[in-house]
Amino acid sequence: NGQSTTLADVVVNGAGVQIVTIDLQIELPTLDVLSEVNILEDAAEQTISLTGITAGGGETQLLSITAVSDNTGLIPDPTVTSRPALGAETRLLTVTPLPDHYGIATITVTVEDSGLDLDIDTTEDNATFSKTFSISVTDLNDAPTSISVASLLFDENSAGANLGAINVIDQDLSGGDYTFAITGADKDSFEIVNGELKLKDTITADYETKD
Repeated sequence: NGQSTTLADVVVNGAGVQIVTIDLQIELPTLDVLSEVNILEDAAEQTISLTGITAGGGETQLLSITAVSDNTGLIPDPTVTSRPALGAETRLLTVTPLPDHYGIATITVTVEDSGLDLDIDTTEDNATFSKTFSISVTDLNDAPTSISVASLLFDENSAGANLGAINVIDQDLSGGDYTFAITGADKDSFEIVNGELKLKDTITADYETKD
């Protein structure tokens, strides 16, 4: 596998002008197959090994390795780094998922060589090779971030007084089905009925004796 580049030289001799065409076969860079990655929402930074990176065909050209994401709202473009201890054919791909997001992102990794002129900055003759893989981020049920009661005021000596609806802020489940628990020193005086906090029917609050 490779790409073909044609060079034409003009040779002048005693018989006239002769055009010599040279067809060069340029080998493409190489990169091993990349496996799908599955992680959970809010996962920490992920490091993936990129192996089998070469200029191809035994060539020893300068290489550039880049990675882009098709869903930067979930996975920003990864970074690629090298470490001498890993060898010339291995790089590290670092992926940092955004918190509180889930879905699928396709990552494209491209290896580019420096071409016939061995200059990575002159891209006209550079050869490239790309592989893709997907990162699937699974949704997690995050804990509610806030809970409040519609009112904390009620009439003194009013048995079974209703304080109102319990309001929950939850990024995963808006208006959903929740299980509530009452804690604290006076927990036995209260109950929750149909999503509302109230005194139990046999309980009254006396302002002079109890806050």
